[in-house]
Amino acid sequence: MIWLALLLGMTPFEAGQDAFERGDHAQALVQWSLAVEAARESGDAAAEDRALMGVAATYRAMGDALAAGEVLDEVGGNTPALSVARGLVALDLADARKAEKLFAKAFSDAQAAGDVHTAVNASLDLGLARMARGDLVGADKAFRGTRTLGEALGDPGVQADAWTNLGLVARRKGLHGDARGALIRAVELFREAGDATGEADAKVNLALVLRELGRMAEAEDLLDAALDQARSRKDLLRQARILQDLGVLQLAAGEPARALASFRLAEDGYRKIGRTAEANGAALDAAALERDAAVYRALLETELSDADRATALLNLGTLTSDLEPLVEARGLAERYALHDVAWRADAAIGRIGLEDPDGDRQAAVATLRSAVDQLERSRRSLDDASSARFVGDHEDTYTLLIDALLVDGDSAGAFLYAEKLQLASLGAAPVQDSPALARYQALQDEQRWIVEKLSAAAPDSAQHQLLQEQLAQHHMAFASEVDDLRATYADFDQLVRVDPEDLEAVQKDLEPGVVVLQPLLLPDRLVLLVVKRDALKVHTVDVPAADVERTMSRLTRSLRAQMIDDTEWTASLCDQLGAWLIEPIAGELEGATTLVVSPTGSFQQLPFALLRRDGKWLVEDVAVASVTHVGSLRKRSATETGFHLAGEDLLLIGNPDGSLPAAEDEVRGIASDWPGSTLVVGALGGREELVQYTPDKTAVHLATHGVIDPDRPDQSFLVIGDADNGGRLSYREIPGLAPYLSDARLVVLSACESGLPVKAPEAEGTEVAMRINGLSAQFRRAGVETLVASMWKVDDEGTMRLMKGFYENLGEGDDVAEALRQSQVALISDDELGHPWFWASFVVMGDWR
Repeated sequence: MIWLALLLGMTPFEAGQDAFERGDHAQALVQWSLAVEAARESGDAAAEDRALMGVAATYRAMGDALAAGEVLDEVGGNTPALSVARGLVALDLADARKAEKLFAKAFSDAQAAGDVHTAVNASLDLGLARMARGDLVGADKAFRGTRTLGEALGDPGVQADAWTNLGLVARRKGLHGDARGALIRAVELFREAGDATGEADAKVNLALVLRELGRMAEAEDLLDAALDQARSRKDLLRQARILQDLGVLQLAAGEPARALASFRLAEDGYRKIGRTAEANGAALDAAALERDAAVYRALLETELSDADRATALLNLGTLTSDLEPLVEARGLAERYALHDVAWRADAAIGRIGLEDPDGDRQAAVATLRSAVDQLERSRRSLDDASSARFVGDHEDTYTLLIDALLVDGDSAGAFLYAEKLQLASLGAAPVQDSPALARYQALQDEQRWIVEKLSAAAPDSAQHQLLQEQLAQHHMAFASEVDDLRATYADFDQLVRVDPEDLEAVQKDLEPGVVVLQPLLLPDRLVLLVVKRDALKVHTVDVPAADVERTMSRLTRSLRAQMIDDTEWTASLCDQLGAWLIEPIAGELEGATTLVVSPTGSFQQLPFALLRRDGKWLVEDVAVASVTHVGSLRKRSATETGFHLAGEDLLLIGNPDGSLPAAEDEVRGIASDWPGSTLVVGALGGREELVQYTPDKTAVHLATHGVIDPDRPDQSFLVIGDADNGGRLSYREIPGLAPYLSDARLVVLSACESGLPVKAPEAEGTEVAMRINGLSAQFRRAGVETLVASMWKVDDEGTMRLMKGFYENLGEGDDVAEALRQSQVALISDDELGHPWFWASFVVMGDWR
C-alpha cells in the first residue's frame, strides 16, 4: 500500500491524514499503520508516536475506544498531546471525570511548554468533558477561554471552534437565540479560516437550532449546503450523518416522503463504509415512516445497538398491538436505562390493556400511571424549548390515563394527573435557581450521556461491558448523591418533584368562599374538576373539544383584534362558553367569593371573568384569579397573612421611554392616592436604573409598552427605557430580577399583552414551535407571588380608570382579586367602556390573598 501513497505524492502519514479527513477510516488505518512500521525501521521515535496517535484517532472514529487506548499505551513519554488523546478515549468510555482531569493537566502542561496548539485543543476538550458531566457553567468558561486564546493568536479556526461549542452550550441551556448567534459567527470564522469541514459541521449544528426554533426552510438550506461540502470532499461518513439529520428535519416539517428518501440514502451511505449499526439505525428511521411490521421483523434479525433494538421492538408492538415485543422492549429499556422507550412501552401496554374487554383493567391503569410518572421524570430534564413542545407531543398519554381514572370513579387521581398535565404545559420550571436542583440536573445529564455511549457500542464488545459497569456505578453514585442532596437542602423534593400536594391538605387551606376549577378538554367531552374546602367534584359536559376550542378562539381573536362594534355577538360567545364552563358548577359557586382557575392549553388565553350566565358577566358575581397549579394554593406557614400595602411600599413607573403620556397620567393618578409612594416617570435608563428602585418595595406597577414577537416569542420584551439603547427588559432577563424583587408580593404589568401565552407559528406544517407562557410568567420565576397582567392590547382611558379603581380598592383592604373585580364592575356599568375589551383584559395570576 506504500505505492498508493507515493502515487498520490504523499507519505503514508500524509495519506493517512488525508483518508481520515475524508472519513475513509479503513484506508486511514492502513496508511498510518504503514507509517508506524516505517518509523520503527528508521528508528524515528517521534514519527512513530505521531503515527500511533493517528492509529488511535482512527480506532476512536471507528467506535473502538478500547483499541485506541491500547495503541496509546505504546506511545512513549507523557506529552500534553498524549494526555489529550487519553482524555478523548476516557470520554468515549463515558468517564467524564477522568477525561476532565486529563484535559486540565494537558492544558496546564501545554501552557508551561509553550505549546499553544495543544493548549487550545485541551481547552476545547475540557469544555466538552464538562458538558458531558452536565457542568454547563464550567463548559462555557472553558470555551470562552479558548475563544480568548484564538483572538490573541489571530486564529479564526480556533475562534470558530470555540464559538461552535459556545453555541452548543447555549442550545443545551435552551437559549436558542444565543445558540443561533454563536453558530452563525462560527460559520463565518470557519469560512475565513478556509476550513470547509468545520464550516459544514457548524452549519449542521446551526440547522438543528433553527429546526428547534421552527425555521425549517432555513435549516434545510444549511443542511443542503453542508451536504454539498461533504460531497465535494468525498466524506462519506459526514454525508450519511447529514442525510439522516435532513430526514429528521423533513419529517418534522411534515414531508414524510422526502424524509423517507433521505433516510434511505443515509442507510446506503453508512453501508458503503461498513458502519452497519448506524446503517440499521437509519433503516429504523425509515421503517417508522413505512409502518411495515415485516420491515421491523427483518431489522430485528440484523446488527442493532441496544437502543435501536428496543425502539424496533417498541414500534413493532405498537404497530401490531402485540404485547410480546412491547414487553421485550420494556425489558431492554429497564436494563439499559432507555427512559424514552420505557414510558412509550408502558403507554402502549396500558392502552392495549384498556382496549381488551377481557383484560386486567387495574393492571392497565397501573401501567399507564407508570408511563406518565416516567414522562414526568423525563420532562423535568428538558430545556425550555423542548418543555414548551412537550405537552403537545405527549398530551394523549396524560389524557388517556385521566379518562381511565374518571371512568373508574377515581376523581382524586384524575385531578392529580390533570395537575401534572397542567405543570407539563407550563414546563414546571422552578421559581428560583437552586444549587440542589443544578447538581441534580447535572447528575441526570451525565447519566443520559453514559446511556448514549452505551447504546452506540457494539452489544458484545468489551467496550459495551465496560460502559455497562460504568452505568451501574453511576446509578449507585446517583442514588447516594440524591440522598445527600435531600439531607442538605430542605427544598430538594419540592424542586425535583412536580407532583401536586395532597388534595386534602390543599382543601384544608382553602377559605370557605373559594372555589377551584380545573377545566380539562378530552376529545369528546369537557371535564370540570372542582375543589372546595369540603368537597371534590367532577362534572362532565358532552361537547367535542373542537367546538370548545373553536368558540374560545373566535372570542379571544376578536378581542385581540379590537372587534368591539357588536357587543351582542361578543356576549353570545361568552354565553356559550359560560353554558359549558360555568353553568355545570353553578351549585358549587353559590355563596362563593372567589373562583380560582387552574387553566391548561387554550384555557390559558381565556379571561374567565367575561364568561356569562343568566345574562350577567361572571365577574359581577365572583372575583376571579388564575394559578399555575392547584398545589400552589397551600399556605406556606401558619403565620402567613393577607396582602397589605402602604404608600412607601409602592413603586410606580410610567412612560419609561417618553412615548406614552397616558401611562404617565395613569401612574400620577395612582400616586396622588398613595402618599409616600415612589413615582418614576419619563425616560428610564434601562435595567440598571430600574433595579435601583425595586428593593424594599412590596408592589411594583409598570405602565409601559409590552412587545410580543409572535415569530420568536422568547425575544419578547417590556420597554423600560429607550428600546434601541438598552431599554428593553427581555423575556429571558426577567427571572434575573429575583435578587431585586425579594420583597415584592405584587407586580402589575399595565402593558399590552403582558400576560398572553404565545406560540410561534408552525413552520411548514411542523409541530416544532417556540412557546412561552407570557412575560408575566417570568416574574413568577423571579419569585413574585402575585401578578396582574393583560391578555390583549389595552385602551388608555379604560386602563387608567381600571387601575385607579384597583388601587383604591386595595387601599380599602380588599384582596387583589376582589380589588380588580370591583374596578371591572365599575367599568361594566359605563356605557362607553362596558364592552369586555375595555375591562376584561387584565387578570390576576398567582396568590390573590
